[in-house]
Amino acid sequence: MMLTAGTGRDDVVDTATASDAVLVRQVGRGDRVAHAELWLRHGDAARDAARRVVGDRAADEVLREVYARTEAALLGGLGGALPFRPYVYGTVRDVVAGRAGGARRLVHSPLAQAYRSLPEVWQSTLWYLDVEGLPATAVAPWLGLPAGAVPTVARTARAALGRAWAHAQARAWGDTPCAAAMVRVSRYRRGQLAPGAREALEAHLAACTRCSIAASEYFDVARRLGLVLVPGVLGAAAPAPAPAPALSDVVATPLPVPAHRPARARRRAGGSWPACASPARRQLWRHH
Repeated sequence: MMLTAGTGRDDVVDTATASDAVLVRQVGRGDRVAHAELWLRHGDAARDAARRVVGDRAADEVLREVYARTEAALLGGLGGALPFRPYVYGTVRDVVAGRAGGARRLVHSPLAQAYRSLPEVWQSTLWYLDVEGLPATAVAPWLGLPAGAVPTVARTARAALGRAWAHAQARAWGDTPCAAAMVRVSRYRRGQLAPGAREALEAHLAACTRCSIAASEYFDVARRLGLVLVPGVLGAAAPAPAPAPALSDVVATPLPVPAHRPARARRRAGGSWPACASPARRQLWRHH
């Protein structure tokens, strides 16, 4: 059924085709129909997340509270630059933690800070493609983009994430030669440093293991988003951290990402993860 939502003649939108960002704004204007559409899209993934944390029996009760909380928050104006699906996962975490007397664990690593600094559409694109490993054709309607445009947006978002991460890492290292080197790494990896500056940076990288590793990881930071973000979103379900390879701000933890997959991908893969699934999701599948 195709639904429409709006608070006035100029606000009416087709909820079946509107992007998540448009629906979030509509809920902020008082549209509960828009919130219901968001849950039609992402409710199954939220239910899977709740089941992983509390089991089947308590999942529906948790979901009712999560639904009420997200609706109240969006009606109250929270949203704007907030990707909806990660927000739902975080609310599942909050509800479960509240029942257990705990508190939500926020992630403040340079990579997490860089991710949160991006525009909402870039955050959402990276979350769906690089954290959950969903195909572009499945997420394009949620992003409000043609399917063919999603890879281009993803490339732009990954490049922006790399630049933001390099600067966030530099801030974390303070007033040090390594911090100054990280500021230049972004331009270096894109071939934009002048010869003199490039030679100076290469000399530093040759002598500094930490910066050398960071520079080599520059183009791969998007692949590590799940390792950084998911434990903070659903930390109650994450096992104890294990030592992480490479980046100093990554915690390698088996990830509690909801096992939501498009039906077409499930049929094609015969019950296993689709070929496009991210390493983080494959790791989760092996642990569950």
